Amino acid sequence: MNFDFEKWCELNKSNPEEFEKERLRVLNEYIDARDISEENKQHLRASLFSSDQRLSKFKDPIARFNEVQRLFWIQVQNFIDTSKNPQTNIPNNIVKFNKK
Repeated sequence: MNFDFEKWCELNKSNPEEFEKERLRVLNEYIDARDISEENKQHLRASLFSSDQRLSKFKDPIARFNEVQRLFWIQVQNFIDTSKNPQTNIPNNIVKFNKK
């Protein structure tokens, strides 16, 4: 995938609505191209929607970036905690399956 940062910056400055439309188109195109089940594609789209909703309150690019970074490190810490003790450190949003 060829990503032209300057082009995206310019589009965001000149036409934010078009930027958002194009951003969603590219992300959905990327999801559609993955060789995964439709259920997993829907999960990715739901995650994208959830992230967009959380970030929509941040109008300042630096504040938005800081929130993305904060959310990223929360997920890293969840991964580390779960890796250390998979039976007791499962985050609340992960369904635990019983062994058969």
